[in-house]
Amino acid sequence: MTRKYGSLKNAFILIGFVMLFGCGEAPPARTPDGVFIEPLPALASWAHEFQDADINSHFKLEAGNCIGYLDLVESRFKGEPSGVTIRGWAWDSVAAKPYDKFLVVDESDQIVGAGFSEGNREDVLSAIAQVTQPDVGFLAIAKRETGKLKVFGVYLDTKSACQLGTEIQL
Repeated sequence: MTRKYGSLKNAFILIGFVMLFGCGEAPPARTPDGVFIEPLPALASWAHEFQDADINSHFKLEAGNCIGYLDLVESRFKGEPSGVTIRGWAWDSVAAKPYDKFLVVDESDQIVGAGFSEGNREDVLSAIAQVTQPDVGFLAIAKRETGKLKVFGVYLDTKSACQLGTEIQL
């Protein structure tokens, strides 16, 4: 009996070491304040044609058709290119479904990033009666380090976009 539990204990110790030290991969380099010293992750291929363009030249803006919130700037990157990742949630009020594509826009309405749906948000589902599905979370990537940013839920087929919540200050 002792031997059986001893083997189990050793297995848990090994799993702990693997989780702690990550199979020999070094953790990403960071500055003392937590900024990654590496390039910003690549943007989704569908978004390349829109980068640096004015959102109004590619999309019809539909105010009031969506609800959402920009929760936080999750990570900052100081490589080339530099920028941030933003987390939040979004819901299309008219279609009664979550968005799956997002564009990030600066103060001059220039498209500076893109995002995709990622993750269930049970907190939103339980707090907002209008939201009927939990998969409303998103992650967006923006090629900016300063200024104010807005995030839009977008539909490529109808070329429509709706601004989510408020701006976020970097």
